[in-house]
Amino acid sequence: MKKILLIGTVLAVVIGIFLTLKSPSDEEPIHIKYSDMITIPYIKDMCKSHNLDPFGGGGGFLGGVNLIIISFASDDQVGITQARNLLIECSEDLLQRMNSDEQIKPYLEHYPFSEKGIELSINYFDATSDWVPPEFIASASVRKGKVRYSIFNHKTRKFKTVHKESYREAQNIVQSNDNITSNSVPTENPSKHPFQIK
Repeated sequence: MKKILLIGTVLAVVIGIFLTLKSPSDEEPIHIKYSDMITIPYIKDMCKSHNLDPFGGGGGFLGGVNLIIISFASDDQVGITQARNLLIECSEDLLQRMNSDEQIKPYLEHYPFSEKGIELSINYFDATSDWVPPEFIASASVRKGKVRYSIFNHKTRKFKTVHKESYREAQNIVQSNDNITSNSVPTENPSKHPFQIK
């Protein structure tokens, strides 16, 4: 995973330098500064609390904050349920931070800032820095209000989407599962296939 993280970091730095080349008289727009003041601590917090690594990022900032893009890497092996729980938790945390910040509020393309304004992904790698085996989710992402869960075929070196749902559906499932968990006695030794939808 270190090799992939290094390549991802180098690419992000090179792209960042290329995109921010400007004359000394140019100043970074204030809405980008405000966005960084939210996203940089957010990334650090998510990495620390969920044992993730930063994997990439960016956004759409023409005239305001239109889009926030953040990607994480994990070495966990998860099914759809775990992938959904983590993706929704990280997404909701980001949206809460964006919407509670008074400085950035005037620059948000829409308020409250919603899942349509974020592209968040969590990518899962094994100990060799390759994608996890196809019995586990390799990537979970939210984009334009849609959530996708994909596996990686090591023979074809291609991704395959195994499940799609709207962000709201994913959010409702997570909340419903949270309510069931908090109101029930845990069963001993549950056997769930990684791709069990709920």
